[in-house]
Amino acid sequence: MTKEEIVDRHLRNRKAVLAAVAGEVFGPGSRFANGQSLLVEGTPFNPDKEVVFEDWSAYGKVRPMVEESGEEVLKDERPTSHYGLGILFPKTGDEFFDEEKHASEEARIGVVDRESDDEEENAWKAYEQAESKREKAAKRRSTNRSRVAFGGSADDEESDPATEVADLRLANLRKQRSMGVSFVADTSVEGDLRVRITGGRYKRFKSVSVTASRKRIVWWARRALDQVIPIPLKKIGSATGAMEPIAVEVPVEQGLPPMQLQLEVFVRERARIPGDAAPPSARLLTVSLVNRTECHDRGLIDEHCLFQTRFEVAADEGTLLPYPRAELVNKSDEQASLDLLYHREETFATGHGCAGAWEAEEGAEFARAVIAEPLPSCETPSITPDLEYEAEGKIKKVSIRLSLLADEGRVDEAMVQLRLLVDLYERWIGARGSEVDELSEHHRSTARRHLDECVKVLERMRRGIELLASDPDSEASMAFRMTNRAMLLQALASQAPTRHVHWDNQTKHDVFEPAFSAPDPESEAGKDRAWRPFQIAFLLMNIPALSDPHDPGREIVDLIWFPTGGGKTEAYLACAAFSMFMRRLRDPKDLGTHVIMRYTLRLLTAQQFQRASSLICAMECIRSEIPDRLGEDRFTIGIWVGGDTTPNRRAGAIKALGAAKRNGEEDYKMILLKCPWCGAVMGPQKKRGQTQGYDIRGVLKKGEDIRLHCSDQKCTFKRALPVEVIDENIYENPPTYVIATVDKFASLAWRPECRSLFGIGDNGQREKSPPGLIIQDELHLITGPLGSMVGLYETLVDELSTDRRIEGKPVKPKLIAATATTRASDRQIRDLYARDRTSIFPSPGLDAADSFFAKYARSSDGLRLPGRLYVGFLPLNYSSTLTASVRLFSAVLAAANGLRTETERDPWWSLLVFYNSLRELGGALTLFGADIPERLKNVQRRWYPTLARRYVRQVLELTGRLMNSEVPRALEALGRPYKDKPAKGHYPVDACLASNIIEVGVDVDRLGVMAVSGQPKTTAQYIQATGRVGRRLPGLILMNYGPSKARDRSHYEQFQAYHSRLYAQVEPASVTPFTIPVLERALHAVMVAWVRQSLPMDEILYPWPFSSTQLEAAATKSHELLKRRVEALIGDPTDRLRVIEDLRHCFEQRFQQWGSFHPEKWHEYFPTKDSGDQPLIRPYGSPCPPTWANRTWETPNSLRGVDTECSPHIPAPAIDNSP
Repeated sequence: MTKEEIVDRHLRNRKAVLAAVAGEVFGPGSRFANGQSLLVEGTPFNPDKEVVFEDWSAYGKVRPMVEESGEEVLKDERPTSHYGLGILFPKTGDEFFDEEKHASEEARIGVVDRESDDEEENAWKAYEQAESKREKAAKRRSTNRSRVAFGGSADDEESDPATEVADLRLANLRKQRSMGVSFVADTSVEGDLRVRITGGRYKRFKSVSVTASRKRIVWWARRALDQVIPIPLKKIGSATGAMEPIAVEVPVEQGLPPMQLQLEVFVRERARIPGDAAPPSARLLTVSLVNRTECHDRGLIDEHCLFQTRFEVAADEGTLLPYPRAELVNKSDEQASLDLLYHREETFATGHGCAGAWEAEEGAEFARAVIAEPLPSCETPSITPDLEYEAEGKIKKVSIRLSLLADEGRVDEAMVQLRLLVDLYERWIGARGSEVDELSEHHRSTARRHLDECVKVLERMRRGIELLASDPDSEASMAFRMTNRAMLLQALASQAPTRHVHWDNQTKHDVFEPAFSAPDPESEAGKDRAWRPFQIAFLLMNIPALSDPHDPGREIVDLIWFPTGGGKTEAYLACAAFSMFMRRLRDPKDLGTHVIMRYTLRLLTAQQFQRASSLICAMECIRSEIPDRLGEDRFTIGIWVGGDTTPNRRAGAIKALGAAKRNGEEDYKMILLKCPWCGAVMGPQKKRGQTQGYDIRGVLKKGEDIRLHCSDQKCTFKRALPVEVIDENIYENPPTYVIATVDKFASLAWRPECRSLFGIGDNGQREKSPPGLIIQDELHLITGPLGSMVGLYETLVDELSTDRRIEGKPVKPKLIAATATTRASDRQIRDLYARDRTSIFPSPGLDAADSFFAKYARSSDGLRLPGRLYVGFLPLNYSSTLTASVRLFSAVLAAANGLRTETERDPWWSLLVFYNSLRELGGALTLFGADIPERLKNVQRRWYPTLARRYVRQVLELTGRLMNSEVPRALEALGRPYKDKPAKGHYPVDACLASNIIEVGVDVDRLGVMAVSGQPKTTAQYIQATGRVGRRLPGLILMNYGPSKARDRSHYEQFQAYHSRLYAQVEPASVTPFTIPVLERALHAVMVAWVRQSLPMDEILYPWPFSSTQLEAAATKSHELLKRRVEALIGDPTDRLRVIEDLRHCFEQRFQQWGSFHPEKWHEYFPTKDSGDQPLIRPYGSPCPPTWANRTWETPNSLRGVDTECSPHIPAPAIDNSP
């Protein structure tokens, strides 16, 4: 199949899955009902005739439908138990209807609705008695009805419809009685508002029985409602406040009580906004549908409800105008940028008790219709990095192949390709410049500012190309070619599957499958491998700064801003490779760490370590070919993270290896699970022929050390991998490339050996160049308390990474950051890194749809290609969010089972569920043990009773509670594709319940469907988490909102407005490194860290004496460093002086304390009452002898948890002995 055919089939299946899920929780009549049906063909029945089944088996195999109309028949549950949203309930008396009790009783999972004849008869008698009372009140109601708007009392004869504000309380009830939508209409236009109301009622019939049972079975037959009501616009234009309600004609049918539906309209003057183009005749309307039927018998609630309720308001072109948007008086540059980028994304409606949706063309100024939608959806645009251009009358794709750029003999051809890219960008900038004057006046200055930034990027790219073209034999040119070759080899190596091993009894050797195959640049895959244009552009623009330590671009922090899964990693890995090659070409003896890449979450760190290790293996292969240019010393990579993830010391590593041989994965701490070069399996493997014990593949004990190697003797790295995971080894032989978590930098106060990573020797002098490139991935996570702590420690990291060996010409490292979500990044980066210049790449243009390097993907006719489809559920009728989860998840699992082939089922088989808290996740885990399998059985029996049943075999948890060794295995299981007949123990994951650990680092491209339980805390988290699915093919996101959460309801009612401008909703990052709480918590740690990292080792053997020693002098230097940092960060003179004074006061206090403590050693990791010498620092929250409590500093060994603890302080005896 072609790629287009695969996508088309996948989209049809997405519609089918969504149609099935919507049909289960909402019912027939949704916008998705026209999707390919996964249900078996229905069996027609006549509700007025007797239906008898021989036995329960025959009964269970039937999916009934109404013979005459083809409408559905519910056979096992009453409608109010089955459906969760889109229901308008009648007005009830409290003495007859307890809302919560009814919900908890009726919404139980798997309830079968079977009533006796007596129960049925009693219900109808109660109805008849209540009917006479209703008839007597009808006349009074009709008199007062014109005064009612949105639930106003019919008895309230003092209300004035001309001034009455719309009462939407009925829409906010758990058992809602109304739903509405607000929008703006131009009432000067001729014609009507055409309100189309659709829904369904259910009529019970008891003519069903099973021969083996004496009880009659109650079935519910659907009766569709579809009414169109015109409302003249002129009548609306002359009205103010509540208009006279309009009765909706509901067909009368025997066996169904009369239903009183009203359409109510409330009219307001539209607020005028400066620069507003809306005509004076525009009115803000709220149209609401209200169920005013009364029901005083709990047993008859179902017949009085309107199900599958939705309505749309359509009008002629030019009638439905954009909804008014609040305008800020003093906009920031960033807010003005967002307004420009999304100026074509208008909001046309907001909902009340439902979502406000609309139908409009892309960029339209008018909507065709607005909709009161219980099941809202919004498809976010698919972003493509591909570029096309016209040449010789044809449309061509920009394809810059890595093999071309790596070829020494094709330099001129390579330069032509690179110049073409830059020329195309220049033309694009010019074309956008000609469009500026067509924009609204208030957007033009922002548009020019955007294009100025684009020109700066263009000039940097040109400088990079000219540097390469000026001398093909220069170090920069050589490094560029080597980088392309290394990245090509890395890409091929990273694609290698895990090669498992088995014992061959004939040869008596281990056999790997598939067989060994080294990455081959000459293979078809190698020859076709091409850069995404933004990736090579990013490398080009950074070549001058990475080549010349004194280039002005060195001071710029380059932020890669690209959607999740777009290829950011390859862009900064290329910069890392170029930078490392440059250092070796200039001086093969200048060893040490050159690149530090920092992450925030261990999951991401471990996964990226595997990818980066493949790059280092590729670089090492290149180095071994030309040691005369790149030196005899290996390129190496190390992972520098917490002791729970990797061993701190060699002795600990050997101990962990022994534990792994006994216990397997739970004690494996070597991170790698496969060779980063050939894919051969590594880590614990069950011993052949034994029930206990493990062989640890790829890990070799050598003396008192541990060495990682490939266990396949055919692999290039069979002797040793250029990989280090033990902290002690990292300090002794600093790797070229270090991957770390930001937490680990707290070690600077605890381990003076860390200095080696910055090129500082035991004598306190710089012996090697410091890191020349620091990369911070997922920048959006460096915010709040964590960001503030990182910002304070960054003063120390920045100084340790600055080379001051040339007087007056300090060399700072180049900084690169990456994120998929950013807001206020200039301020965030300045507060973190004290750099004044930030360059976002790709630079935005005039529209979010096109920044040249990133565009909305479109078909040949210009329409947007499908992206992730978000669908919102607010299941008001279910008794709890757990019940809603059971219904929703069971429907998804059943729908996947209804697809035909392995390939079709695979993207939908593994349901990924995101939770905002571990408490909610824990509750959901229990559902997969019983409730969901039982409901799944129920759903499958109704949908396709003849199909093989699906069982829930593997439910995965992906949270911070997992042990470090379990995380890679969990990711491997999540990537396991669906097979009709899987090997025992190799079942695909049915459901994966995850916390915020999946925000970054989960790159499993087979995943196609995800549920989100409750609106995540931030929009950035929402984007990052939902970006885990739909990476290969368009995904489906099911938002399960909590009815009791006001924030969830707000997001639901504005679902389309929120998702159509999703990236504009990202919250600004906040970093405050010099606030008093941060200083009190960590200032002493930074001071101690500077002392221990900068002074000679023989001068820091002990922390005492302090006063008038080198210790005090170094501590004073740390004060000067932080003071300079404050002066660089804070522009306001008053604020700057205040912070400097706070800093001075804190330092004076710490100096005085250090001098009075008389510590006998630097630190104690595990203080107890039996500890010996008194330390200067101890871990936060650790117990200690009473005599130490006020004579040691609690010091962070992690940068997290600043805002999650409260330490009590008792200044005086707690017991008052006074009489």
